[in-house]
Amino acid sequence: MSRACDSPPPAQQSFLVRRRTALPLVVLLLALPLILFTSHPWPEIGILDYSLNTLGYLLIFGGIIGRLWATLYIGGRKAETVMRTGPYSIVRHPLYVSNLLLGIGFGLLTENFILLGAIVVFFVIQYTATIRFEERLMLERFGEAYRSYQRDVPRFLPNFTRYTDEPPVSIHMPALRKELLTSLCFIVLIPVIQLVVLLQELGVVRHIIIP
Repeated sequence: MSRACDSPPPAQQSFLVRRRTALPLVVLLLALPLILFTSHPWPEIGILDYSLNTLGYLLIFGGIIGRLWATLYIGGRKAETVMRTGPYSIVRHPLYVSNLLLGIGFGLLTENFILLGAIVVFFVIQYTATIRFEERLMLERFGEAYRSYQRDVPRFLPNFTRYTDEPPVSIHMPALRKELLTSLCFIVLIPVIQLVVLLQELGVVRHIIIP
């Protein structure tokens, strides 16, 4: 599953797990100088620029849709059952897969390969620790039911041939509202990044060119 349930005391958790919510914000703050004061050597209007932006948009909106889809199924039920339908039938951690799509999408949108590489490395380190922790909890809670789920469904690379669907009996509205607000924040980031690029082009924001 993509959210921990009945977590043990913080002292028993690794630093990456304890700070799994705050760390992405820290990474974002550290990335701000790269976003604001660096730029790429290729022209803003060209095939490479267009390709990176298009792929970035697709991944961002794919990540948003993936998070909303997963929330419809797991919202409010994370500690009650081993979810095996919808997005959880093709991958065990659809929320984290969606987060990775979002991270790569925004990295591509900045057209900064150093930042993109840092995002990928951060996600690999962060989610490797978090997923191991959460799966251990799920095994302790659900035993053979979750062990069977591990055998049938891949951890992080979706297998669409295993897709099965059974619409959720109910929708947990507080979780859905929270996710909609989160999605809005992601969408707002897009014009913010484009504004930074425009200000760099106009010379309002002084920046250096990096490969």
